[in-house]
Amino acid sequence: MPVILRTPAEIEQCIKAPAEDALKLKRPLPDGSLTIFARGGEEGPMKKRIGSTKGSAPGKAAENERLKLKAAYFNNISVALVVAGCLIPYLTIIPNIPEIGNHIGMLVNGQISLTLSELMKMSGPVIAFILAMYGANDLRKAANATISRIQD
Repeated sequence: MPVILRTPAEIEQCIKAPAEDALKLKRPLPDGSLTIFARGGEEGPMKKRIGSTKGSAPGKAAENERLKLKAAYFNNISVALVVAGCLIPYLTIIPNIPEIGNHIGMLVNGQISLTLSELMKMSGPVIAFILAMYGANDLRKAANATISRIQD
C-alpha cells in the first residue's frame, strides 16, 4: 500500500521515527481527502490540473517530455545511420583492399579501363557513407528544431 504523507508531522515521522512508528502511516486515507481529476474513458469536463496551461491539456511539463522523447528518437536514428554508414562500407572495403589497390595501380599505369560493375564495386561504399552522413545530419537538424520548441 502506498503511503501518502499529508502533513509536515507525518513527513517528519516517516523520516526520523523508528520503523514501527513509520509503518503506522500505512493506513487508508479518510474519505474525501483525495480529489479525482479525471477517470479513464469518462466523458465530461475535467478539473484543471496543477501546472496545466490549457484545462484538459497535459500541461507544459508533459509537452516538454514529449518533445524530448521525439528529439531523442531523431538522435538515435542519426547515430544508427552514422554507425551503419561508417561500419558497413568499412567492412565491405577491408576484404577487397588488395583488389582495389591492384585496380588503382593498373588504372594509373593505363593497363586497364574500369568497367561499370568494377566502378560500382569500388564507389558503392563511399556513396553509402555519404548518403548516411547526409541523412544523419538531417535527423540532427530535426532533433535541434524539436529541442528549440521546449518551453521553460
